[in-house]
Amino acid sequence: MEGTDSGGNAPPRCMTDMFRRRDGFTTFGAACALLVSCALAFACVWTVRSQSRAAGVQAVADAAALAAENEVAEFVIAVRAADATLLSMSLTGLSLVGVGTACCLAPPCAALGKTLIETGKGILARQDDVARAAEKALSAAQDALPALSQVQAQAVIRENAPSLDGEAAGYIELVPEQGEPISIGDAAAAQDAADAAQEQSDEIASAAEEAQQARDEAQEALERGFMHDCGDPEGYCMYERADALAGMPSELN
Repeated sequence: MEGTDSGGNAPPRCMTDMFRRRDGFTTFGAACALLVSCALAFACVWTVRSQSRAAGVQAVADAAALAAENEVAEFVIAVRAADATLLSMSLTGLSLVGVGTACCLAPPCAALGKTLIETGKGILARQDDVARAAEKALSAAQDALPALSQVQAQAVIRENAPSLDGEAAGYIELVPEQGEPISIGDAAAAQDAADAAQEQSDEIASAAEEAQQARDEAQEALERGFMHDCGDPEGYCMYERADALAGMPSELN
């Protein structure tokens, strides 16, 4: 026979009897259910808040990374601008030297050709100076790039710190940390070509003038031959010989 307590209720036979009984839930069971429900509710709220803060932190981190990449992009633009400038100067100088050399082949344009060669040589010399200056400036900018990127990233983080409801700190690291050395190709070949063109411009102009004189003399000889052949009826020519030897006037010849 089972025993009963003073209130007439049977003592709990197992752990489940602590949470429920035949006439409903026990006070202990209801209290545990309320505590578990509150714990789950607070855990959900904490999870949502943590995820929201994590998303905010990620957004700030992405903005800081973009700020650092912006410094790298500006450096790349500067490098490309310097490269385009040096290429333009090289092409301009070589083009002037080539056109000047071609002008020296025509005696009327020989003086202009010498001027163009001298101008092209000056541009090539200036291009070498600009290349050396650009190499030093870009190398210094590349060495300072990690620090500049860090400064920009920290500025973005400080500006967005209020959105995180507190202080924020971050660290940006460029990969690779050090870039390849910046070097400008040797322009000695172009400068040597300009020097050779300038040194030989007088010889080219002189040879062109001699060729022009020989051409003029040949043309004069051809004209004299033509006149003696059939272009001077009143003088010594084939018309005159036909009239003198065969009695054929020039009107019938």
